[in-house]
Amino acid sequence: MSHSFCLARWLAIWLLGCLSLAESACAHIKPDRDPLVQVWVAPRPLGIVRSCIIKALDENERTYSKISPSIRHSAKTISPDGTVEIRPIHRHEVVDVNYYVRLEKIHEVITRIAFHSSEDSTAKKATAKAISRCGTTP
Repeated sequence: MSHSFCLARWLAIWLLGCLSLAESACAHIKPDRDPLVQVWVAPRPLGIVRSCIIKALDENERTYSKISPSIRHSAKTISPDGTVEIRPIHRHEVVDVNYYVRLEKIHEVITRIAFHSSEDSTAKKATAKAISRCGTTP
C-alpha cells in the first residue's frame, strides 16, 4: 500500500471517530421545545408592540370559567439591547403552556415579532391570529 493511501485511511478513521464523539457529546441537547411558527415585522416601537401583544394574548386566553381560569401574560427583558419575551403566567408563576413571543427591537420604530409554539394546530392558529394584529400597520 502506498503511504498516501494509508494516511488517507487513517485520516478517515480519525474523522469518523471525532464525529461519533461529537454526536455523543451533543446527544443531551434537546431540540427547541417551542419551534418558530411565524415572524412579523411591526412598524412600531418595542413598547407599543409589547403592550399590544400582551393585551391580544390575554384576550385570546380569556375563558370566563372558574374551573379553567384565564391565562395572563407577562413580558421579561432578555437583553438590554431590546429583546423581550412574553410568556403566560398564572398567579406570578410561569404556566406550563407551549408558546412564547420574542420581540426584538430592530430600529427605534421597527420591532420583529417571533411566535414560538409546539401546541396543536387549532390553538396555534388562534394565537397566531391574535398576535398578527400587532404586526400590521396601525
